[in-house]
Amino acid sequence: MTSAGEKGLSLEEDLWRKGYQRIAGVDEAGRGPLAGPLVAGCVIFPFLFRLQGLRDSKVLGVSRREMLFEKILQHALAVGVGVAGERLIEAVGITEANRFAFREAVMQASSVCSPDFLLLDWLCIPEVQIPFLALPRAENKSISIAAASIVAKVWRDHLMKDWYQPAYPEYGFANHKGYATNAHHSCLERIGISPCHRKNFCRRYEQTGTGNRRRRERSPLGKKKSKDESTGEKLPFTLR
Repeated sequence: MTSAGEKGLSLEEDLWRKGYQRIAGVDEAGRGPLAGPLVAGCVIFPFLFRLQGLRDSKVLGVSRREMLFEKILQHALAVGVGVAGERLIEAVGITEANRFAFREAVMQASSVCSPDFLLLDWLCIPEVQIPFLALPRAENKSISIAAASIVAKVWRDHLMKDWYQPAYPEYGFANHKGYATNAHHSCLERIGISPCHRKNFCRRYEQTGTGNRRRRERSPLGKKKSKDESTGEKLPFTLR
C-alpha cells in the first residue's frame, strides 16, 4: 500500500535524496518487563515506499498494530527478528542483550536483502560495516523504525501469549505480557518468580511464594524443541 507519508517520519526521505535505497530500521520491544524476552525487529522497505497510518507501536491499539504488522510483512523487502532471552539479559545486562537482539534482527533481514543504510532507535551496533545513524525516539522520525517497533511488539506479544501463557498460566502473561502491572506484582507476591522471570529485575520476589521451588527449570524459550518446532512452524509468524 503506497500513499502519502506520515508527518514527522522523514529520515528516509533525507536518505533517499542522498542516494540510499535499501534503508533498514531497527527497534525493540520488551526492555522493561519483569519476565520474558527482549525482541528486536528490522524492516527494509522498497525505495520511496510509504504506509498510511504507520506510527510507533506504543501509540497504537492492538488491532491497529496487528493490521499494520500484516501490511509490513506483505510489502517489506525484508523483515528480521532477534530475540534475547531472560538468561542472556541476566548474564550481560539489558543494554548488551538489546544489542545482541539488534544484531540478530539485522542479520536475518540482511540474508534476504542487504541494506545500504541502517537506522537505529537510540542504541548503536559498534561493529556494523555500513553507514548508520542511531537517534533517541527515532520511531517518531523514521517509517522503517516505526515499522520495526510494530514487528518487535507484535512478535513479542504473541510469544508471551502462545508460549509463556501455556507454560505458566498462573501469571497471566497473555494479559500483561510480563510487564510490571499490579496483577503481575500480586502474582509474584503470592507464588514467587518463575524461570522466565528476569531475576535481576525481580530481586524483591526471590524469596517469596512457592514459584522458585516448584516451577520448571527452563523458560519456554529454553525448552528442547521437537522436530516440528525446530522448523519454525510453531513460531508466531513466518518471515520473508
